[in-house]
Amino acid sequence: MNETFDYRLFIQDHFAIVDKNEKVVPFVFNSVQSRLYDNLKSRDIVLKARQEGASSLILALFTVDFLLNPNTKSVCIAHDKDSTIKLFDRVKFYIKAFEDKTGEKVPLQYNTRSELVNELNGATFYVGTAGSQSFGRSATLTNIHFSEFAFYNNPEEIYLSASQAGTPKHIIIETTANGIGGFFYKLWNDAYGERSNFHAHFFGWNDNPEYTAPKDIAIQLTTDEQNMKTRFTLTNGQLAWRRMKIAELTSEIKFRQEYPITPEEAFISSGNPVFNVDALTFMKTKMCKPPLAIGGLVGYKPPAFEKNQEGYLKIWAMPKEGDQYVIGADVAEGKITGDYSCAHVLNRKTYEQVAVFHGHIDVDLFAKELYKLGMFYKQAMIAPERNSIGIAVVLGLRELDYPRMWIREKEVMVQDKLTPELGWVTDSKTKPISIANLGKAIREKVIIIRDEHTIQELYAYQYDAAGHAAGVTGSHDDRVSALLITNEMYNRVPLESASGNEIAREDPNMYSPQSEISDTFQDMSSNYLD
Repeated sequence: MNETFDYRLFIQDHFAIVDKNEKVVPFVFNSVQSRLYDNLKSRDIVLKARQEGASSLILALFTVDFLLNPNTKSVCIAHDKDSTIKLFDRVKFYIKAFEDKTGEKVPLQYNTRSELVNELNGATFYVGTAGSQSFGRSATLTNIHFSEFAFYNNPEEIYLSASQAGTPKHIIIETTANGIGGFFYKLWNDAYGERSNFHAHFFGWNDNPEYTAPKDIAIQLTTDEQNMKTRFTLTNGQLAWRRMKIAELTSEIKFRQEYPITPEEAFISSGNPVFNVDALTFMKTKMCKPPLAIGGLVGYKPPAFEKNQEGYLKIWAMPKEGDQYVIGADVAEGKITGDYSCAHVLNRKTYEQVAVFHGHIDVDLFAKELYKLGMFYKQAMIAPERNSIGIAVVLGLRELDYPRMWIREKEVMVQDKLTPELGWVTDSKTKPISIANLGKAIREKVIIIRDEHTIQELYAYQYDAAGHAAGVTGSHDDRVSALLITNEMYNRVPLESASGNEIAREDPNMYSPQSEISDTFQDMSSNYLD
């Protein structure tokens, strides 16, 4: 919007709405509308609970442009025909309220069920239904509103068609969720993860002050409700409203889909999540926090941290003398449009995630970053995944003479002996075990996850129809893959005492410390490439 013009003041002075009691009242921003208005940029995605007032605000903002700003072209695209009619009726209601307030008639060159043209200033307001091919006919759109975008049948095609019509000043995607996966889910995750030029806005049902029961309704809270009250700072009235709404919808799952309290809850109403959703929600609320520092490591002897907001390394706790650390890494090819290379650092004593490296980076450079990361965190045990392209990272760390890299003993049937291999292998045997181990740690809330984006990927990690676990369509799972390996290092690498001696674990066969590998290992270079 025009930053020098007060749209809020104009709307509240000239527009009207119909309230819950079917009375025409001045358009006064509610709390959700105020927050959204204050934080709108030029590219915005709004994920929300039902009936928060977001679409009413967006239409009002575009209507102001239609009335006051010459030659602007505003488009609203709804997911079905009925919604299209209702949204356009709302625009016309705003215009009528403006006329009643000012006593001036807005001359319309065109006034149809889908298009308005202001004869005075040449501004256009058009509404279309998703699937129609006519909404993108203008070569220079000013404002685009995608309403209930998650419910479009062909969202990617419609988005690309409309958003490429000239260079729109404002694109606002507004919707409730429609399950995990798909184009909208990817758009949301990219915006939420700050990987696109869109800004993510979420409004849960608890953000709407109208969603509360009358004060004279008293309830005895259950344990779950008491925990929710504490976690989200809810009132008994809000929880009573929630209870009544669940009864009305006949299902808590349906309530969570229609009235989520977190972005994750908005999406998880469908699918088969691998990890305990309630535990992840607890972690996101109670454990996640902004990183202490963002940047990268420079130098090798020793590496030093250098702040850089564009850096790939996020740190929640600096290395501490006397503590012990483990690192697991998932390796990608480094293509800018592909997957990300990722590494987690866990404190071996506290089970806390202290750092995350995540970015598009060439494989040879990732090996160098892992070397610096491991040396920075007290020569942490590093386990890069050696599958496929990962072998290049393994060899890169070996060439750099990294002192502590994970070694497993592989049984070779032909030779009938154990052969040492550097790095971690994810296969049909190790993956189910690592998922079970991480799942238990999450469910019991013993692992401390600080990174909100890691939690986001854990939510989207689901079993498909064939029982395979992976990130759903539209999401990445690099952080999950790396965390699975890192957690195995936490379980398998022995904890050292203050004197530096290893503290025996209950099952000594759970790990293969480098000290147990034969001295002839360095001569067995061929085994790295099998």
